[in-house]
Amino acid sequence: MTADSNHQILRYLRDHQDDMVEHLKKLIDLESPTNHKPSVDRLGGILAQELRELGADVDIIPKNQVGDCVRAKWGNGEGGILILSHMDTVWDVGTVPGRPTRIEGNRLYGVGSMDMKGGIVVALWALRALRELNIFPEQPITYLFNSDEEIGSPYSGELIEDEARKHRAVFVTEPPQ
Repeated sequence: MTADSNHQILRYLRDHQDDMVEHLKKLIDLESPTNHKPSVDRLGGILAQELRELGADVDIIPKNQVGDCVRAKWGNGEGGILILSHMDTVWDVGTVPGRPTRIEGNRLYGVGSMDMKGGIVVALWALRALRELNIFPEQPITYLFNSDEEIGSPYSGELIEDEARKHRAVFVTEPPQ
């Protein structure tokens, strides 16, 4: 990436900041507790569609005990970058109406906003910026979403490890607290 590319990306993201906030609010409203497979699968289906719109080849990896995992790929071969996010939250279905998303000053507060849903939005918009600006890298990129991180990834841990071994770098999008 050149300095000019970096400036283009930053400008693109600043220009779409309101869109990113709306995207995050939408994901927050899609409650996805680990123990409620239908909710996690619904979120996974929406993310899969967004990834397809970004040009990815997407596959759904079925899980019986928890929500299905979602894997998106751009490019072929091993190496490249793995982006890793989880879709599940610790919040039970029905929590969001009692704790609605709100913005105070420059901060957004919402169920799951700092526990990965914010990271998902950042990663998706970074990928969107690369695509829209025609500077998507040549190297392969895989984006893997697991559905059981909040309980220690017992059903997706092996998948995560297998994917990580195929890549040169792994980026986990969970924001720091």
